[in-house]
Amino acid sequence: MGKQNPEEELPEEEEEMEVSEDIDDEELEDDDEEEGSESEEEYSDDSDRPRKHRPFVPPPPREALPVRTTRGKNLGAVAAVQDDQADEEFWNQEFFAEEEADEIYATESEPEDNFDADFMESEGEETDGEEAEEDAKAREPKKKTLRPPGYKRPPPGKKPATAAATEAGDDQEAGPSARKRARRTSSDAAAAAAAGVPAERTVGVRESTRQKVQEGEDERKAVEASKPRRASRPVVHRQLTQAELLAEAARTAIENTRSLQYLVMIEEETKKKANIKKRKYVGPMVRLHSAAVAIDDGEEKEEKTTIEVRNMQAPAYLQPQTAPAPPPRAVCVISGQPARYRDPSTGLAYADLAAFKELHARKQQVAAQMQRQQAQNQYAAQQQQQQQQQLLLQQQAMMQQRQAAFHQQQFFAQQAAQAAGGGGAPNPFLQ
Repeated sequence: MGKQNPEEELPEEEEEMEVSEDIDDEELEDDDEEEGSESEEEYSDDSDRPRKHRPFVPPPPREALPVRTTRGKNLGAVAAVQDDQADEEFWNQEFFAEEEADEIYATESEPEDNFDADFMESEGEETDGEEAEEDAKAREPKKKTLRPPGYKRPPPGKKPATAAATEAGDDQEAGPSARKRARRTSSDAAAAAAAGVPAERTVGVRESTRQKVQEGEDERKAVEASKPRRASRPVVHRQLTQAELLAEAARTAIENTRSLQYLVMIEEETKKKANIKKRKYVGPMVRLHSAAVAIDDGEEKEEKTTIEVRNMQAPAYLQPQTAPAPPPRAVCVISGQPARYRDPSTGLAYADLAAFKELHARKQQVAAQMQRQQAQNQYAAQQQQQQQQQLLLQQQAMMQQRQAAFHQQQFFAQQAAQAAGGGGAPNPFLQ
């Protein structure tokens, strides 16, 4: 065995000192929080009282550690191991174990209930089953928990009774609901422990809240009780006299008579409405009847539609009509055979290719003849126009001759008149 190097042991001692100092700081902070919560609870009931400010207590000075090159060398590995242990401790709590047990219980298949079998079972079997479960729980290995350095186990003694334990003890025989409440309380305590909040503080806060609610309820009831209430008047029942009873009977008889008359009137109106017959429409109407009719021994059905026309003249599309005669069959204009084609230009029908060629040739002949006829018509029109022009010229020449003869006659008449009169006014036409 070789000698251990004292320098290698120093980092571990320094790490233990740092961890213990951190734990002391956390305990101091927890104590400060608990004292602050207690002071808040004291002053929560009476808001007018001034709050006392605690003097600031500085933390104890830490000793300066010498600087070493090997300091913190194994701190990362130790921190990783501590983190793994903390995670394992957190996930191995009873809270998660109970949830897993609940899931296993929920997935188990429940057998059918048999009343006779349950009735015949003995209580000894139930006690045996409970003892077996307790033995199985006792055999389970206890889980190791992570403890901080310097932790000391408290001496064995009576545990302080908490609110959750008291409730669980009161409801021990209350059935499955009490067990569920106890489980919920234990799970809340486990969650509070995981969050770093003491269980006593949580229970204390709950008790103070419950106490405040109760005080508010008592105050409300006291206010309700202090309100003045109206005194209820005593009701005195007086026995009616014979005269009052007779008058009441007379009024009741009159009201009954009126009510009966009203009911009779309503009944008569109802009968009158029931006797009214609905007027039938007698105007023009077109009615359509559609039905399925079986054909071929009922295997198939055909729709049959009937249109009925009343009090009106049927429209043109509903009146009976006769189909027009089929058009006569087209005949070839060349051969006289039944025509299969029709010429689009002339509209004449033909039977085959030879007839089409003949029809085309005749069409050309007709076109040439039409051209000749058109030329002849143009020539005749020109000749007629020339004749009309000649006649017009002749008429114009005759008119000129007649005018000249008329002027000559006038001249000779004037000469004769001058010769007979021995001189006269000169003729302007002769000058």
